[in-house]
Amino acid sequence: MPFSIAYADSVGDRDGATDTVLSPGPTLVEYPQDPAGKRIQTTGGSVIVQQPINDGRVRSWIWSGYPGWYAPYITLWDTIEPLRSKHRLTDGDNTPFAYVTEDETQMLRTIVVASRTVTPSFPWIKVRVVEVSRRMRTGGSSLVVFEETKFSFVIEGPAYNDLG
Repeated sequence: MPFSIAYADSVGDRDGATDTVLSPGPTLVEYPQDPAGKRIQTTGGSVIVQQPINDGRVRSWIWSGYPGWYAPYITLWDTIEPLRSKHRLTDGDNTPFAYVTEDETQMLRTIVVASRTVTPSFPWIKVRVVEVSRRMRTGGSSLVVFEETKFSFVIEGPAYNDLG
């Protein structure tokens, strides 16, 4: 499944009627490279790996260089802009959540390990939106071009278990 997003309903569950494939897809993703856990060496010399229960690392989908008049970009912005916290609050939403899914990078997944085999799946994952922004390109043409459009989130769903 390409990069997709869905809004959360008033209690934080996915509103399937809002499932939307983001097109164009991001030109760049920023996902954490290091595992979420920490390695701690005990005084006895043993190494302990501590894994967090939740993954608080920020992930971002970034679009670069789209002109403001490009119809697919306008649709993309119209889809993600309402997820800004100020718009959600104005609209009466009492939940900061959305749902995302993608399988293109193979990095936003859940895993099942059985008999030394890792099987990935790419379900809808509940996220807390932390940034929706865009920055115009400076100089050059008189046409508006957005240097960067960013959608950033932190995973909130308990189903996510690929902590590295």
